[in-house]
Amino acid sequence: MCDENGARKKAEKKAPNSISWVGTLVMVLVVGALISAAAIKIYHDQFATKITAVDMRSMVEDLRAKTLRGEITQEQMFERFDALEEIISSQPPGTVVLLKEVILNHGNEIKP
Repeated sequence: MCDENGARKKAEKKAPNSISWVGTLVMVLVVGALISAAAIKIYHDQFATKITAVDMRSMVEDLRAKTLRGEITQEQMFERFDALEEIISSQPPGTVVLLKEVILNHGNEIKP
């Protein structure tokens, strides 16, 4: 009788599974890739530092030229600087604002 129970257990172990080991491996790799992609996306959107450029040189040159030509008053020039300061301070958390001259690849740029 012991042989019959042993043979029955072997037959049960050899029964074909609905998913083979190759299918299981593919499923594990796909799930792992999806979880990794989701983790990278969440990190990029929520935690990574974003760098934004501001072109101060062209703004200052433009305002200086317009002020010297009399197109705008000194008060209007200061208002534009205040507006730029407001734009810079309203950037979302995790955003660093740098001068355009120090960034090699100008990605996001604040237009004064």
